[in-house]
Amino acid sequence: MSTVHPPTTSCGPEDDKTRKERDLWNEASTNFLLTFLGHSAIHIARKAFAAAHGELEENWGFSGGFLGILDTLLMFAYGVGMILNGYVAERFDPVRHLVFAMFGAAFCIMLFALSAAMGISGGAYFWYVLLIILFGLFQSASLPCTVKIVSGWFQPSSHGTVFGIWATNAVVGNLIGLGLASLLAKEEGSRALMPMLLVPALFIILVALCQLLLLQEGPFQLPSSPNGGVPFSQVLALPNVKTYTAAFSMVRTVDVSLFFWIVLYLNKHVGLSQASASLVAMTYDFGLVIGAFTSGKITDRTGNRPAIFAGLLFTAAIFALGSAFVTDAAGAAALMFMMGTMMGGPAMLMPTAIAADIGTRSQLAVTATISGIVDGTGSGIAALGQLAVGFISDTAGWTIIFILIAVLLAIGGVFCILISYWDKKKREPAFVPVKNADEKESDVSDVSDSKDEEEISLLGHNLVDNC
Repeated sequence: MSTVHPPTTSCGPEDDKTRKERDLWNEASTNFLLTFLGHSAIHIARKAFAAAHGELEENWGFSGGFLGILDTLLMFAYGVGMILNGYVAERFDPVRHLVFAMFGAAFCIMLFALSAAMGISGGAYFWYVLLIILFGLFQSASLPCTVKIVSGWFQPSSHGTVFGIWATNAVVGNLIGLGLASLLAKEEGSRALMPMLLVPALFIILVALCQLLLLQEGPFQLPSSPNGGVPFSQVLALPNVKTYTAAFSMVRTVDVSLFFWIVLYLNKHVGLSQASASLVAMTYDFGLVIGAFTSGKITDRTGNRPAIFAGLLFTAAIFALGSAFVTDAAGAAALMFMMGTMMGGPAMLMPTAIAADIGTRSQLAVTATISGIVDGTGSGIAALGQLAVGFISDTAGWTIIFILIAVLLAIGGVFCILISYWDKKKREPAFVPVKNADEKESDVSDVSDSKDEEEISLLGHNLVDNC
């Protein structure tokens, strides 16, 4: 793939144009990178906390049951907070709201790490429950705020490509968090718990400071309603919001189930060692990254995201059925990779690109709210699903679990088919162009204005070529 570089300066009348192109490129790239790093930092901290469970059990006296309660509370707080923060982000400055939440998440995890040093014992359950709930609420502000900021810098016709790359921050953060935890556990032994949590917290603070200084809303950002924002009931009534939320809830339940249980499945069902199971489990994460990028490109070109998502989810369901009966490592690795590849697009684009698409199509400032509704509801239902996975794995086995996973993916595919059918029936446009900042101030449609819009709309594709 050829690399597209920012325009260089030239002599003559083109100087202003190339300078403007370069400035737009730099601003969009900066906002893209800082939001990517910020959401990655959140996932690094979350994965580090999950990896610290062994240390908390051995050295702090936490029981497995209490750790399970903390995980469930974290997901519920995250889901509820996602909906609330999406609503708030439409009414206040999303950059300041994001930075405040990032600092809050960092301080919560720092207090958790320093609790023993402050003389708070592992038996102070209320203290740790409070910290984990606050941690979930603060970190949940990241997605709706960043989706709103990023969508303001790119035309809807490139949302799939842009968010297909951007949404891989979750996988990147999870892999870094797991690698950091493994490295510290190897180097520090029983003393690893404090740096395992403090290092991600400090990284969050560093990124938040950069965001405070450099983040800004883009030229395609829709203005907020003069009456204090769009009512929540009106957002829910927008076309496809509830149906996409239902579809994503199926996908999110499967994704979270694999996130928490895939290593145990490979260990118990396929018969791999713990170390081998951890390595094979990474094939699913790599599949997610590839799937998100390719799905974003394809859906941008076809302009029919729900139909593509339906095909991907039905195919993923077939691979899930295969996983129910596979018993060898090579077959399990191949099926996990293909499941990740098929699920990457729906899992990462529904709460990002789809939220931005619906917002721009409605011409209302609701992108953050929709992102919060879709991801928050999906996360809450996924949290309940984990209780079912634990019970079924003990009583019925992993074959039944993966058959149920296939059913959930197929149901998600049906919802996407319905959305595609409704869109065609209503003849809804795939994308609605958004006016840039200059065009919002004046209705004069001269040649330079249209050129500005074309220049900005190409930024998404330029970013792809540079990644």
